[in-house]
Amino acid sequence: MISRKDRVVFTPTPKSLVRGFTLIELLVVITIMMIVLAIAIPVINNMSGNTIKSSAQIVKAVFMKTAQYASTQGVMYFISFDKEKSSMSIYEDGNDDPDAGSDPDNKFDKSQDKQVGETVALLKGVIFSDKTPLFKEDQVYVGFKSNGSLVLPEGVSDLSLGDNPAEEADIILEQKGKPGKMYLDFTITTGRIIRTVYNKED
Repeated sequence: MISRKDRVVFTPTPKSLVRGFTLIELLVVITIMMIVLAIAIPVINNMSGNTIKSSAQIVKAVFMKTAQYASTQGVMYFISFDKEKSSMSIYEDGNDDPDAGSDPDNKFDKSQDKQVGETVALLKGVIFSDKTPLFKEDQVYVGFKSNGSLVLPEGVSDLSLGDNPAEEADIILEQKGKPGKMYLDFTITTGRIIRTVYNKED
């Protein structure tokens, strides 16, 4: 028989002593985790080459958007490249109407052509390589006819990306302080970027 003094008495803990997470504490922890992820993801992307690959996707998207403008509006559109700012802008040809004195050479003229939408920049640290064939001239652009075909600046030709991307790519991207380059190949007949190659050894 258990004596009275040997009995274990369980006394319920007062509610004031029960400790858990408050909503504010939980929100603080989640916020800290989000900040850490925001810092870590770009670092991981830089290490794996994803930043330069994502920039190549941005270039492809700008090409597709400009081709769509030209097709739906039935007029000439241009992509103007700014090498110093690593950015691209879309312009509508201001002289596409033959009756208004259209330029028969379909050349880009920033003073007469009208910018459409916002300027699009490559991701931070990614630039257009000096070896990009388009950058042979002072004014760097590609033009899109309404049928989808491309017009290139004088002295620039469409290259086909083959076994030697460094010499055959139409557009080359590189990342400051990082090895590796992204090679893009467009076709002059459709105005699309049909192939991208990432070489992490460059």
